[in-house]
Amino acid sequence: MIGCQLIWIDSLCILQDSKEDWLAESATMGDVYKYALFNIAALSTKSDSDGFLDKSRDMHVEFGFRAPLATLLGRHEGEKRIAADFEGRPLEQECRLLRGSAKLCWAFEKQITTAASNSPLFTRGWVYQERCLARRTLAFTDQGVFWACDEGSRSEHPEWATQSMERAGLRDYQLLARDSGEHGEDAVWQQFHMRWHSTVTSYTLCDLTRQTDKLIAVGAIARELASTEVGAGKYLAGLWETALIEQLDWLCVTGSQTPARKLVGDAEYVAPSWSWASITSPVQPRMPSNPYLEPGPRVVLAKVVAAEAQTLTEYAFGAVRSGWIKLRGRLNPVSRVNRSTHRYSDGTTLPLLSLIDSATGGSLWFSSDTLEGHGLKAKEVGTLAWLPLKVRFQRGSIECSCLVLQEVEGGARYTGYEQESRKRLKVYRRLGTGNLGRVVSRLAEDKLVSSLGTYAVGSGDDALLAAGFRPREDGYEAFVLI
Repeated sequence: MIGCQLIWIDSLCILQDSKEDWLAESATMGDVYKYALFNIAALSTKSDSDGFLDKSRDMHVEFGFRAPLATLLGRHEGEKRIAADFEGRPLEQECRLLRGSAKLCWAFEKQITTAASNSPLFTRGWVYQERCLARRTLAFTDQGVFWACDEGSRSEHPEWATQSMERAGLRDYQLLARDSGEHGEDAVWQQFHMRWHSTVTSYTLCDLTRQTDKLIAVGAIARELASTEVGAGKYLAGLWETALIEQLDWLCVTGSQTPARKLVGDAEYVAPSWSWASITSPVQPRMPSNPYLEPGPRVVLAKVVAAEAQTLTEYAFGAVRSGWIKLRGRLNPVSRVNRSTHRYSDGTTLPLLSLIDSATGGSLWFSSDTLEGHGLKAKEVGTLAWLPLKVRFQRGSIECSCLVLQEVEGGARYTGYEQESRKRLKVYRRLGTGNLGRVVSRLAEDKLVSSLGTYAVGSGDDALLAAGFRPREDGYEAFVLI
């Protein structure tokens, strides 16, 4: 009926016991989704063994068909049962159901518009790029069947709202990039960052059976974005070379519950510590949608000298063996880690961390990426440093985003690059992010914020404040982040 002679199923078309075949085929899976006639999605299934075509369907969605009234009401004509009258006495009742059939009615659920987006299938990490790249999708759920493509969506019920497969945003961006001369480079850059921001946020909410698949399972989307040639630079383990300082500023949502990262050489190593792919929890990039459109309100406080990610194969968007970034910035020693607890009204608690700066005694909030930050021992405090990334001026206040780093003993051997090791630079790994700030009117009271540079506080205008800010660059040093 459809006219297709071939079907591609990953578990059948990839040799399951061959790592070599897996690495080769996983690099081409994006093409399978992108160029297939259409994709079949069993949205309500939780595993390959569940099936979806042979299931009994909810009668409320079988509109357009006629069924016996007895089936609808669950009783048959002449059926008897014992009930109770108003005084509690037993009473025999006989069903007087009329013979015949009726059209089944659609029982429209208020939340049915989320039936697709919240389906079990869409919680799987490997399905994310399938959703984004497939040109057409025929989706089956327990509540009905719907069709989605670039031009629109249809379902068994006209009130079932369009279910986004998240591909439209990617396609729209590709079309925008091709017409960059018409729309302007700024618009293209804005869409690029918004698209990747959305990808990282949504993708890290999904589950993966093997964490080592994390970069591979999103690589096809990165490749599609790179193909637009907007000048994003090299793809570096989930980040882009251009505007790299901005992209380092991502936040882990559940750091107090996230297992520690793996180091280079560990069996389950996924990515360098500076990459969001290095942890198993959802992350939220804090970079603005387009740092190029609004250069005034923020000033970058660190510089990228060089960066590299060594992939396991020649596929630039796949798994990595190691990675490093050579940075220049001011590494500020830490004298103490403070711990506290915030208690919510429902009784649940949230562990909080803050760092004390050695030079000024000032405090900054510390959001640890993993459990490691919450389990730091007193003897480890001397290995910590915080690196200012950028300062932002907004609504009369000054806010600084930073990285919290830990020096790696013998870290040169973890870089994977002998030429960097020979330079004997200090090697650090990321522990989390930090944040500090102050309203401009009380800037003089805060030695920590004041130490970032000199400020022109004569105006409350954010753009003028940013233009008058001069970063303090004494003490800048080069180091390697792995």
